[in-house]
Amino acid sequence: MFLFVSNGGKQKMIEHRIDAPWQFGQLLSRFDGLQRPALTVSKVPEGRYYEDLSDDEKTAMSESYIQAAGSAQAMSVEMRFPIDGVHRLFVVGRPGPRHGEPTVEIPFFSGKRSLTVYPEEVFTADDATQLFFDWATTGDIDRTKHHLREFDLDAFYRT
Repeated sequence: MFLFVSNGGKQKMIEHRIDAPWQFGQLLSRFDGLQRPALTVSKVPEGRYYEDLSDDEKTAMSESYIQAAGSAQAMSVEMRFPIDGVHRLFVVGRPGPRHGEPTVEIPFFSGKRSLTVYPEEVFTADDATQLFFDWATTGDIDRTKHHLREFDLDAFYRT
């Protein structure tokens, strides 16, 4: 079972099964960077119903996820998961050189927020659909085709 949180928490939906990529593709293809700019997906603990979880359990569940923000034509995809007991956030990207500072700005929430990434870290809705599906069905993405770059959550916010 999965919890889908869209558009900064404004919409929540429970998906009991993930059988095909289109279950993510429908949502990601609607990203416009304005009204529909973000999706976060977390796994509900095995054998449990989201509605029955305590607030503490819901908080713990929301610590690991895959998310995307931006538009259907240009979005970033991030994953958060624990390493040695500490949850860390990573931007997903394709292999390739990363020289200097990231240069591609991905605006979302009508430009109120943005994330600056490398060109290899920009995905279309079609690209991101497969990443979300892989994560939902295996718990990870294909690390032979994608690389993870750790970053601080503050990178989401402009200063």
